[in-house]
Amino acid sequence: MGELARRGGMGASFTLEAWKIGHQNTQALLATAALLLPVGATIHLATGLPYEDYRHQHQSMEEMLKAFRAEVEFLGGPLSGVTRCVRFHQTTVFPQAAGAVYASLDTQTLAQVAGSGRLISVVDVGYKTTDVVTFEAGYTFRLRPDLSGTVDQGISDLERRLLAVFTEKTGRRLDPARAGRLLEEGGIELGGRFLDLRDEISRTREALAGLIRDKVRTIWRDQGEFIWRVYLVGGGCVYLAEALQNLHPAMHLVEDAQFANARGFLAVARRRERGPGGARVS
Repeated sequence: MGELARRGGMGASFTLEAWKIGHQNTQALLATAALLLPVGATIHLATGLPYEDYRHQHQSMEEMLKAFRAEVEFLGGPLSGVTRCVRFHQTTVFPQAAGAVYASLDTQTLAQVAGSGRLISVVDVGYKTTDVVTFEAGYTFRLRPDLSGTVDQGISDLERRLLAVFTEKTGRRLDPARAGRLLEEGGIELGGRFLDLRDEISRTREALAGLIRDKVRTIWRDQGEFIWRVYLVGGGCVYLAEALQNLHPAMHLVEDAQFANARGFLAVARRRERGPGGARVS
């Protein structure tokens, strides 16, 4: 899984399918993550879906997670040969970016906006998509579906363009699993020399950021100037945060943006465990 799979060479694979709920990769990733938890742990799994997918798939996702059972065997290490059963005792499925708002707002900011009616938007730049979720701050946060949506662009578009450029310059095709490394290093060693793609990366990054910026503003329509604050989160911030700074005058890049959703889902799970109605989106 992850870096180990990428270093494994020919066996590395990933999927960009819109319906991942029943995909074997999803099952394997869930089982592997749960297996790394302490033995006997009672697992409350909190996870999310892109905003538009959440509207149509969250029930199916919850049903799959509630029914999930996996027999997993350790193939190496001190537990080699040991088999464990993985299941989830409680599940919470939340919209991506909506989860991140719980990690983005500190106590002081929450007190500042409570009951104000201000609009707060979270822009979550992911691998396949970019989510935009907007809330109206009453004494609870009310989701504004009319100012929320999913843009079908993300870091995969940047990687796909770089793979095409690599082919144009070399006449060869590069394994898509290596595109991330190409992006991180700004090029690749090939035939004893470094193929420098930093200019192409810069141009492609600016073009992709411009496309995302235009589509996000389309989702906000003429309400963008009334949004009090915009929080930028997601793994795509590593490459696009600087290019997206002019998306909105009140833009805030969340610290450790790649894990904002994970921290938010943890907060959502804790609120839910404290009592009914602790975390709900309607």
